[in-house]
Amino acid sequence: MRVATSFDYQESGEGPAILFVPGSYATTSAWRGIQTALPRTYRCISTSLCGYGRTAETRSAADFGIEHNVAVVRAAARRAGGPVHLVGHSWGGLVALAALLEGGFEALSLTCFEANPWSPLAWAGRQDLIDGMRRMAADFEAAVDRGEADACALVLDYWGQKGSFASMSPKAQDYCRSVAGVNVIDWRGHRACALETADMRRLGVSALFVRGSLANPAMVVITDALAGAAPTARMQAVEGATHFLIGTHPAECAAVLHGHIRSIGTS
Repeated sequence: MRVATSFDYQESGEGPAILFVPGSYATTSAWRGIQTALPRTYRCISTSLCGYGRTAETRSAADFGIEHNVAVVRAAARRAGGPVHLVGHSWGGLVALAALLEGGFEALSLTCFEANPWSPLAWAGRQDLIDGMRRMAADFEAAVDRGEADACALVLDYWGQKGSFASMSPKAQDYCRSVAGVNVIDWRGHRACALETADMRRLGVSALFVRGSLANPAMVVITDALAGAAPTARMQAVEGATHFLIGTHPAECAAVLHGHIRSIGTS
């Protein structure tokens, strides 16, 4: 496996360090609203995952494991030079969780906004939701292969609501179109990443799994199952929010994050 030697790293402020990991179709800017809404008592650090922003793409169609992105998170945490509160959204939430489980850096807490591993659906016996997610991902990859310009709408509307892609600004739409091929590799890594309930029992830090109150049915099951499987975890919902809550409800998400960090006494 090649490890990215070039990766996004942005830092501001002073205080306890929070490392923010965005998901697919996103870069460090995804966290700007939350970082602005947080008290000025944190050192905010942001990175981007493989193939997004200025982070090098080290994966390929044949080598797409989540360990590529775990290496990016580990490198960013080590560059931070001390313990971090780890925060991720969507695919970035799954990567953050995987990085924490693998170790190699010191984490003080974990907060995941709509982390989306498929394994918790299996824990809950929801084969119907697994089939639906896999069918959507297969349709998306086929649409990318056919060169459909708006193939990414299949993914964005699945996690959000119908019309999520159409509601984006033209600039945001163009960016999503430009990285649709990167998201194909994300999905391959997603399908290959199998979590077990035993993994959740060894988290070792206080964890908060957050979803929007308007999350799709798969996300509701995933979030509840993740929080229920870890003795150090809990779940919280952000009222009126969908999958894209970190952008649409930054103040509420910042309050949730700040409250979690304060609850473990490290702020």
